[in-house]
Amino acid sequence: MKRRTLILAVLLVLPVFDGISAPQTILWNEGISLIPYPQEVSLEGDDYVFEAEVTIAVDPDSSEADRFAAADLAARLKEDVGVEARVGSSLGATSVLLTRTDAPGRVGKQGYELTVTRSRITVRANGEEGLFYGTRTLLQIVQPSPRGPIIQGMRITDWPDIPERAVHYDTKHHQDKAEYVREFIRTLADYKINRLVWEWEDKFAYRSQSEMVQRSELQKEEMRRALNICRLNLQRQVRHRYDFEIFSTTAELIAHTARTYLALSALENAIAEAHRQRFVSHQSAYAAFEKTSGILETNLKDRDKVFDELVQVWEKTRLPKGYST
Repeated sequence: MKRRTLILAVLLVLPVFDGISAPQTILWNEGISLIPYPQEVSLEGDDYVFEAEVTIAVDPDSSEADRFAAADLAARLKEDVGVEARVGSSLGATSVLLTRTDAPGRVGKQGYELTVTRSRITVRANGEEGLFYGTRTLLQIVQPSPRGPIIQGMRITDWPDIPERAVHYDTKHHQDKAEYVREFIRTLADYKINRLVWEWEDKFAYRSQSEMVQRSELQKEEMRRALNICRLNLQRQVRHRYDFEIFSTTAELIAHTARTYLALSALENAIAEAHRQRFVSHQSAYAAFEKTSGILETNLKDRDKVFDELVQVWEKTRLPKGYST
């Protein structure tokens, strides 16, 4: 009955959309779904046909991020379309060139120009981000054909309308496996998302009082790996490279608060013991009071240490209010 109801609902809805057609774009008409759609596209020249092995060339003075973009492209070409690719600094007969020279100025740091000819695919960019995003576009426009994987002859010039494109990832109610999180971050990067707003609550294991938090799939080392993938894939220029330190010291502040509650409980017990002992032995009562002094001193030292670390990190970052993790 439910299935029949669902089918009926679909049949009723279909006529509503019958007269509405999706916007016809140049790439869509060629069977290419590119997300997000670029600013400028023109089809021109002959198709590039991938051989069994291609060369991905980068600038001789390429940065670490540029080399990462090339290596990741090589891995994805093999994984997605079965093409072997090697990264180098010299061009082969049929090559992919990733360069930060002669890109149009109007594309800015995050934009790129991608041109496809019979013998070469060229991605030009002014910045690391743009070069990486050009490779994400390249991966999306590969098509199968009787000749093997191809990219149609074209020129794409693209740049973002919104410089910071964020996705909110809420993990306070559940925790996914570490590998899922890493793949999720990579998928966001494929669609040129460059910010991840990652919401945590009580899932992170503190260095002390770990029994007071819910166990998480992502502990300290896994969290570091995930943040490193964010750095490589989402935020090409890591403006807030101290975010993990801020996160860690804030977590320690929360842990210190938990330790304070435990200390207050111990303090209450010690005072009660001192009060009881005063009717038995003044010496015993004095010893109990000394214990309260030790509890307070230990907690104050812990507080000073935690606050000093937190202040040092915040002083180092000097981020605008409300802008960091």
